[in-house]
Amino acid sequence: MEKVSVIVLPLSVHSSENLDYIRQGVWDMLSNRLSANEKIQVISKESVSEFVKKYEGKEPGSRDLQDLGKKLNADYIVWGSMTKIGNGISLDCKLFQVSSTNTSLYLSAQAQGLDDVIPKIGGSIQSITAKIIGKQTTAASPPTIPATPATAMPVAKPPVPDSGSINRESQIIQNMKSGGKGTFTSVINPNSNASTPFN
Repeated sequence: MEKVSVIVLPLSVHSSENLDYIRQGVWDMLSNRLSANEKIQVISKESVSEFVKKYEGKEPGSRDLQDLGKKLNADYIVWGSMTKIGNGISLDCKLFQVSSTNTSLYLSAQAQGLDDVIPKIGGSIQSITAKIIGKQTTAASPPTIPATPATAMPVAKPPVPDSGSINRESQIIQNMKSGGKGTFTSVINPNSNASTPFN
């Protein structure tokens, strides 16, 4: 089956503090979790480097996202923002569908500190994955007969990430908690050059 192609952009940050290490960690976490699904192909960071530089600190518009998606043959783009005031962190994630130029999913979550950010991001990723896979399979799926309570099937569990994906994520989280001392891109892609614009 053909994979769904997804671009993951870094969240724009609104804070008086330098939260680049969290921004990088969240970006890597989103990419790592989504790519763990066999039905999803995440486009490399290197491919979106020029776009990221151009919109550093700014919110891209629908036309900008559509142009990027068409250029890289992507089906969806994941993007959003993170706002920190005091200890409170607000996370807003959006799923943009390139073919319809619409934001097909909008998720907002409130977190208290870094330890709370990680599970909130995890919940958002599950919702994004379900939306992507749902869109991919709905058209091809045959009509279903509503199940009676006696014959209802259990809800399918999300795919379990492989050990390599889990190990990468544990390193991402460790780097986030240590204040960003480490190269997030090298965690996702050990062959990447440390001088890439994402570090």
